[in-house]
Amino acid sequence: MVPSTSPTSGVVLVLLANLCLIAAQSDYQWPAYRPLEYATPVPTPTTISTFAPPYSQLSSLIDPRSTTTWDSSDSTPTDDGIEYGNAALASLWAPIPVSSPPFTTTVSPTPIPSSELIKPPPLPIGPTKLSDDSLKFPSDFQWGFAGAALQIEGATKNEDRGPSAWENPVGVQSYSFSISWSRIVPFGTAGSPINKEAIDHYNDLIGTVISYGMKPVVTLYHFDTPATLQSNTSFFAYDHPDFIDSFVYYAQTVLVHYSDRVGTWYTFNEPTIEPSISGSWVTSRYVLEAHAKVVRWYRDVVKGDALWSMKFDLTDTGFALPLDPSNASDVAAAVRRNEFTVGYFARPLFLGENPPRSMIDTVGHKVPTYTDEELEFFNGTADFFAFDIYTATYHSEPEGGFAACSADPEHALYPQCTVPSRTRGLWEANFQGNPDRIAVPAEHVRAMLGFWQATYPTKGGISIAEFGLPAYKAANMSTEHIQNDLAQSNFYVPILAEVLKAINLDGIHVKGLYGWSFLDNWEWGQYNDKYGVQGFNATTQERFYKRAIFDYAGFIQDHMEE
Repeated sequence: MVPSTSPTSGVVLVLLANLCLIAAQSDYQWPAYRPLEYATPVPTPTTISTFAPPYSQLSSLIDPRSTTTWDSSDSTPTDDGIEYGNAALASLWAPIPVSSPPFTTTVSPTPIPSSELIKPPPLPIGPTKLSDDSLKFPSDFQWGFAGAALQIEGATKNEDRGPSAWENPVGVQSYSFSISWSRIVPFGTAGSPINKEAIDHYNDLIGTVISYGMKPVVTLYHFDTPATLQSNTSFFAYDHPDFIDSFVYYAQTVLVHYSDRVGTWYTFNEPTIEPSISGSWVTSRYVLEAHAKVVRWYRDVVKGDALWSMKFDLTDTGFALPLDPSNASDVAAAVRRNEFTVGYFARPLFLGENPPRSMIDTVGHKVPTYTDEELEFFNGTADFFAFDIYTATYHSEPEGGFAACSADPEHALYPQCTVPSRTRGLWEANFQGNPDRIAVPAEHVRAMLGFWQATYPTKGGISIAEFGLPAYKAANMSTEHIQNDLAQSNFYVPILAEVLKAINLDGIHVKGLYGWSFLDNWEWGQYNDKYGVQGFNATTQERFYKRAIFDYAGFIQDHMEE
């Protein structure tokens, strides 16, 4: 029989039990947390690298050019009849609806609070540091993030821009950006006035990048063909009769102003997109001529020592992989597809040869061929091979063979004549991002780099000029969610690890790489694809870091050769 317990004695027993629990908890030794780490900024430069004489010495190399400013875009022009006056500029904008930006002033940069530079916790999955400490990025490896004037700058109609046909505290080393043709030359064409406000703007941008210890990497053309050069036969107006001369005029203007401070230049961004829109490769002739004229003028007249290239986009199905690398016909399919993607540009530039025979035999006059003199002019004007990589697919030979398909323009797979597949063994070949925005997997990065080095060898190596991922439906996330989301980090870090292995284990000369993008930006008609490693508040314009920028920069810094 259990003896009864009075209410008073029950309370005493509970108190004694609590005291015992408190005593036990007070004896528990809490383990130390990992110390908070702060991002390491790029050191302030003690010297500034120069790659050509300054503007004061270069300005005499070009014909005198009128430099001016125009009245505010909100004012009513009263100078009708002046060829390049306010009324003329206003008439270019007249058919284009443009909203005023939500700001009226340019703010000065302010120091970033140290609380925003605390590194995030280690990734729960994936290599934040490789176990083999001997694998290192070379000391001259260039890395950073990219942006483009048309997608980043805003102020579409402001500061005298004409219409177009369409970061240090964390330790990031380089910033790759484009200069807007229609901002420098609002009327677009050779002989028209130069916009002084644009010259000042890019002087300030380049100077600011350098002052923070970063390296500017500049693209001259990123899809912003001036509206005055529109064409009915080329989406980007490459075949407009004034395109080449006008581009050279614009490029020379830029080069005399900024060549002294820029060590890497791209003439064109993704000219390989044109055939997927127009169905013709003919316009590549005009791009190659414009590119070669600018580079040879820089080398022969400016006498600068910067490196040059153009960025190839792997359009349509992305980089072509053989469905089975041990199957000869699958390998032939992958090679053929990549020839149709970049070969018609790369062979003249890097090998001094005509476009691939596979293209000439299939599409005939739709791909240009060149004289020996033209090939000599193009050859060697790109110092390194640069490509933007967003997707990859597996390829195999079509039923009936390549020859039968390439001889039949009505064939469903004509003219590339390969069978693309996004899956192998039922699994998707790419990393899943926002809907319809798949991204290349780390698994095949070494194979891609090896293929390019073997096919188009250069002294300057290979640069991954853009690669990135927009997290799934990031536009619907809160700021806290998108800041801490793991998708971009889980995409970037494994690719960085594979590039590191390609350099050290495969002997591939990788010059550098640039994530897309340094900031969430306008992605061709919408803002839902959040590619940036920085986000922003659309109302206040305040920016914030996402964890991916820390993971990306941290991995490279941890593996950089000292």
